[in-house]
Amino acid sequence: AAPPASPQLCGGVGDAACLGCSQCFGGQTQLAAHLAQPAVRRRPACGSLACRGCGVACAGAEARITHEMRCTRAKAIVDVATSSAAVASCPGCGRRVAGEAKLRAHASAAGRRSCTACVCRGCGAVLADSAVRTQHEESCSATKVCPGCREGFGSQEDLAAHLTKMAAAAARGRPA
Repeated sequence: AAPPASPQLCGGVGDAACLGCSQCFGGQTQLAAHLAQPAVRRRPACGSLACRGCGVACAGAEARITHEMRCTRAKAIVDVATSSAAVASCPGCGRRVAGEAKLRAHASAAGRRSCTACVCRGCGAVLADSAVRTQHEESCSATKVCPGCREGFGSQEDLAAHLTKMAAAAARGRPA
């Protein structure tokens, strides 16, 4: 889907129409003020939302997310209502996806040769590459780090299983 069009001009020079309610405003500044108000306070009722990066008017939430995924000024956008990123940029390949959950899924997917991103095994943070992940996991309170090999684990149970495997291998006289 293509990004939404810029607001159409109304009858007067410099006038702008809202994409959600078609109300005419005396310019981009007044349209921006309209879009800055919570939708429930707008009269007439209006579902338009402004891009949180560049301010362009979008017809609704889906149109805004679609626009923000392509907007160069909407890099690190946080949705105040959910406290999660509406648009997230992959630190491994730069790909932009709709939200932190999709970013984690992208970084966790197998067979991504063009992307170096990795997910912290403790807290789930998406990091640029395995070297950055290893450095992060050394100080991440959610990651359980093996005192022998320094490998990170997402739970105490996973670390315990690893330590058991290492001890069994050591008892047999060979590396795990």
